[in-house]
Amino acid sequence: MPEKLLRQLCENKDPSIAQQIVDISGTKAITDRLIQMKALQPSEPLDIVLCPDCFESHDLSVESDGNEKYSGYCQEAGYVDVPAESLACHTLSFDWLLQQINMAIGLSLAELPEPIECIEQNLWFLGKQRIGQRPFNVYFTRRLRDSSVIKPVQDYLFRNQSDLPTFVITTSSVDSVIAALPKRVVLLNLFETMTFRNGRLILDESIFTLKLKGESYDVITDGIGQHFSSDFRSAMVDGARYTFSKNQAAVMEKLIESDGHAHKDTLSAAANSNQSLKGLFRYKGQYHPAWDVLIKPRGDGFYFCPLYL
Repeated sequence: MPEKLLRQLCENKDPSIAQQIVDISGTKAITDRLIQMKALQPSEPLDIVLCPDCFESHDLSVESDGNEKYSGYCQEAGYVDVPAESLACHTLSFDWLLQQINMAIGLSLAELPEPIECIEQNLWFLGKQRIGQRPFNVYFTRRLRDSSVIKPVQDYLFRNQSDLPTFVITTSSVDSVIAALPKRVVLLNLFETMTFRNGRLILDESIFTLKLKGESYDVITDGIGQHFSSDFRSAMVDGARYTFSKNQAAVMEKLIESDGHAHKDTLSAAANSNQSLKGLFRYKGQYHPAWDVLIKPRGDGFYFCPLYL
């Protein structure tokens, strides 16, 4: 599988691999596959190679005779021939990788946004995506174990905070990243959320959904896509802000405490009100923005919160 090689390339400052390394490391089949997939692109020929005679690295000035024949000087063996293929080098195409991530989330080629390079070769904004009806922002980053990378990435995310939940996908080990991130921002490892199958990345949608909704279904504190204040007077859900009166907040609190499903009498009692629920959430002929979004009638006297679906 190509995941290991892709991770290594992404975590290197120079995301390249020499053909000589490929030949002696047993990764030729995987490398050839990535070349075929256009994940690896040819880069500038090397001027430092492994000596063909002693296989030690030399700062070798490769000379050409003008007929595509090359040689270099080895202190042990003198001048040795250097095969032209030994100069070949392959570089990871980030355009290819970012396209794969967006397609895994569910976008077609025609819908793919142009990634924005926020920090050169280290952070890209892939755009606003959605799973079902849940919108979120997506970034890709790498080399987060390097202090010269993590600090600029951290600063950028704080400067560009969004009301939308945000996923930062990385090839770095998430457990090794100790930097603080803004609220509603979650760091996910690329190869723990997506796997290669038939030449493309496949998304494990459940991981995204759990992070959006809350892994313990505690919508008050746990999900980056939805958050209620402790008194239920305000909420942030999928990028939209809501504010509630005291009685409305009591209804929402009881509905959430009831696992998102409760009878109208229970909810009205929580608000200590004789008004119907429609009346509580209606003012001057207009329904509250949360009505039919965060609280919906089921048709049999029960109401439910779609956050629990």
